[in-house]
Amino acid sequence: MKMYNDSGALVFGPKQTLGRSEYGYNWSQINGHTPTGVYSATISGAPMDQTEGNIRSYGPSKYVIMDPISGNALTAEQNGRTGLWIHGGAAADAGAISYPLRPTHGCVRLSDNDQASLIYVLSTLGGGTVRLLSLKVNQ
Repeated sequence: MKMYNDSGALVFGPKQTLGRSEYGYNWSQINGHTPTGVYSATISGAPMDQTEGNIRSYGPSKYVIMDPISGNALTAEQNGRTGLWIHGGAAADAGAISYPLRPTHGCVRLSDNDQASLIYVLSTLGGGTVRLLSLKVNQ
């Protein structure tokens, strides 16, 4: 994943992410793989409640809400797809899958350390819109 500001300057990445769903493969379906495209990014007001399950699923940091602008992302949203986030969470269980990050419900998962770095970078940018211009989804 790479994130750029409105001027086209790289502000974060490239970082390894996983945009693979454990519930469905088609990017246009609810909980399918993360649709590729251009998004604007907004930091959530707070992290998820710090329960054991939420920390495993979303990590201890705030999450990033992705708002589709174009590409498959916008098509998916126009067809009712919602809830696309960038968040952390526990690494994959040893031997469970061939990726170091666990699949999600169709969000983008970063390691907890990379998620904390992303939140820091985005919060230092000020009020400008940040656009996710490049998202490689493992299929």
